[in-house]
Amino acid sequence: MSSIVTAPSSYAHKIGGKKGQEKFTSKQEKEEREFLEAWQKEREAVARREEIARALDVAQVDKQTLGQAAFQHKTAQTELDQMYAQLFNGATPEVPGEDQMEQTLQHLILYLDQCQLQFNTDSAGEALRRAESRIAAGNKNMQEALSMSRVDMMGRGTFIDMMERDALSRPPSLYRKRSFT
Repeated sequence: MSSIVTAPSSYAHKIGGKKGQEKFTSKQEKEEREFLEAWQKEREAVARREEIARALDVAQVDKQTLGQAAFQHKTAQTELDQMYAQLFNGATPEVPGEDQMEQTLQHLILYLDQCQLQFNTDSAGEALRRAESRIAAGNKNMQEALSMSRVDMMGRGTFIDMMERDALSRPPSLYRKRSFT
């Protein structure tokens, strides 16, 4: 604490007596506490900023190192691919029939891709047809419920109400069938 707090002859003591001095002392202590808290927060913020700056420096060094390693890896992979191409592409007269088998394999792979595409297209078309059928059935049920509702506009008959509720309950069950396969 400062000497102002303990000095009874301060200005606050002269103005308000002991009660004024206590009020002044309390206010001064509060301001000192607030100052110390703010100073501590500032120190912590500076320390965090310095730590982040150090981490950023390390990250930048790591980025550069990893960038160089990635470039070396890409270069090595390209060279390896070229070596494989030199070794395995083209004619191999030393192994009779090998070139013909490679060509057959390439044709079969292409045929498999075409078959898979056709199968996927057919499957999607079938799923769409089933979905369209369910939507049409749901629409029919909704129209039936609307018709029952119009019939019952005046009478509120129990049988008509039951038929209307039945027609309204069917479409959700059609749409809940998520599996179109």
